[in-house]
Amino acid sequence: MNLIDTLERLGVSYHFEEEIDELLERFFKLNSNYADKAYHLYTVALHFHLLRQHGYCISCDIFKKFIDENGKFKENIKSDTRGLLSIYETSYLRVHGEDILEDVIAFTTDILKSMAPHLSSTIEKQVAHALLKSMHEH
Repeated sequence: MNLIDTLERLGVSYHFEEEIDELLERFFKLNSNYADKAYHLYTVALHFHLLRQHGYCISCDIFKKFIDENGKFKENIKSDTRGLLSIYETSYLRVHGEDILEDVIAFTTDILKSMAPHLSSTIEKQVAHALLKSMHEH
C-alpha cells in the first residue's frame, strides 16, 4: 500500500493501473480486521484512503479503535505525526454523515499546526502542504 501511495503522489501510477487495481482488490477481499492492535493509525488511514479513493465501499468505522470510551480520540495517537497526517488527508474523502471523519478534521488540524514547527524539515513540509492544500480545496 505504501508503494501505491508513493506512485500516486509521484504522478506515475497510471503506468501501473492494472497492478494497482489487482492489489487493491486483493486487500479489499482480505477484509482485514482493522480493530486488531497490529494496525496502527497510519496503516489504517492509508488503507482507507487508497480503497475509498479507488471506489471501494469501506466504512469509516475502522477508525473507532482510535476513540476512547468518552468518544474522544485516544491520547496516544497525538504523538504519531505520520498517522495524524495520514488520517487528516484521508478525512477529506468523507461523505455526508461520517461524523467520525468530521471529528478527525477538528482534532488533527490543531495538533498538526502546533507540532509543525518542531518537526524535521521533510515531514514539516508535508504537514504544511497538507494544511495549505485543504484550505484551498475546502
